[in-house]
Amino acid sequence: MEFKEVRTPIDDLPFGFWRGYKGNSIGRGIQYLYHICGLSIAEESTWENGRVEYFGKLLATVDWSGGYPFFNFVDDSFNERQRQLLAKT
Repeated sequence: MEFKEVRTPIDDLPFGFWRGYKGNSIGRGIQYLYHICGLSIAEESTWENGRVEYFGKLLATVDWSGGYPFFNFVDDSFNERQRQLLAKT
């Protein structure tokens, strides 16, 4: 199945010179993490097989099937922040 990118309000938020990440790239996922969780978590996270870890602990699973990185965070406050950012118009 071919990936079809879906743009969200998070894609339009400023992210330094990395704003151009597209598709299902790790850069786009990191951009989303930056806006949801902050710089430290975005920079220090590791990604493997749909899992995102922060210093060896599960932070979230990520689902790209909707055309963008949707995270299911262990910490509900990040889920709420993601929901708020995705709802912006």
